[in-house]
Amino acid sequence: MIDKDKELIVLSVGDPSYGPPAESKNAAAYMLVRGRSGYLPPGGLPELREALAQKLSDQNGITATANEINVTVGASLGLYFTMAVICEPNDEVLIPDPCFPLYRSMLQTQRLTPFHYSLHENNSYVPDWGSLESVAKTARALIWNFPSNPLGAVARQEWLKRLYDLLERHPQLYLISDEVYEDLIFHGTHYSPAATAGDLSERIISIFSFSKSYGMTGWRVGYIHAVEPLATEISKSHFGAAMSVPSLAQFAAVAALQAPASYHQEIRNFLTRNRKLALDGLRKWKLRCLEPEAGFFVWVNISDCGLDALTFAAGCEEDCGVLVSPGTNFSPGATDYIRICFAVEAETLAKGIDLLGRWANGSLRYTKVK
Repeated sequence: MIDKDKELIVLSVGDPSYGPPAESKNAAAYMLVRGRSGYLPPGGLPELREALAQKLSDQNGITATANEINVTVGASLGLYFTMAVICEPNDEVLIPDPCFPLYRSMLQTQRLTPFHYSLHENNSYVPDWGSLESVAKTARALIWNFPSNPLGAVARQEWLKRLYDLLERHPQLYLISDEVYEDLIFHGTHYSPAATAGDLSERIISIFSFSKSYGMTGWRVGYIHAVEPLATEISKSHFGAAMSVPSLAQFAAVAALQAPASYHQEIRNFLTRNRKLALDGLRKWKLRCLEPEAGFFVWVNISDCGLDALTFAAGCEEDCGVLVSPGTNFSPGATDYIRICFAVEAETLAKGIDLLGRWANGSLRYTKVK
């Protein structure tokens, strides 16, 4: 058994050890001293919305105005209130399999019906276009998540043509594009579907966040882009239930967008080193995984260990003090997988994977870790 007094090594949560740029912290502190901590308007701080519209144009190729931007309490509530506006109870929503766990809980809360479409591991996680086509005719929304959590997959440009064709054939279908990991790419290029969709962009809602791009998970600053009148309806829905994102966090977000390019380069360098450290460690212990193209997770196949995901995760915590996420958190059928986060300090990551690998191979099982 693990010594209960020892600190656990947490490789289960997507909370990066890097924090926001100094500009963000300074801006929040300055505004706090000035007493600028009251409510902000629906949709968000005007200068932040202006800056985000410019960012979408420059970085994502999405022609946007400030009125089409909504600053939301994390990307999660942006997604939640988007579905609240475009869907009615019992509507069908297409979600990837595997997927970010909150997708399913949000659908359940809003009494929406999930339909899964598979991402094929043996082909760069290409969506199962056949299953998408078969259920799209009755669905209200399709959630598109690239770069993917938990897979670390990046969408190919040619996939967008298939996506647009699907929207053309099913005029009742909205596309919700979750692009939270857009800035954390190792291979390939990120493509925002709304950028090249033409008239179809009226049915595309794009969701972004400062959480991963700027290490601001606890600040809860997300933002979404949608054209009018949808943008106004989402703004009303969000403000009616959550009001505004904390003002200090919004001022910090404005400053984050002004941070030097070296900030993101340092993050990418940090994650690149840690990704190699994680992959080398997992492969040393014969744990199979594909190399993630983006994000900061590794999707690990544990089928050779003879344990299902829940048993593996529970035993790993109990016997070696390492927390990992069982694959069944992301897909009911992912009983042979775990997800590991590598956005932690290198020393912690190396120790955690070594303990996990030794345990998975039997040398630590049922022994106390020193």
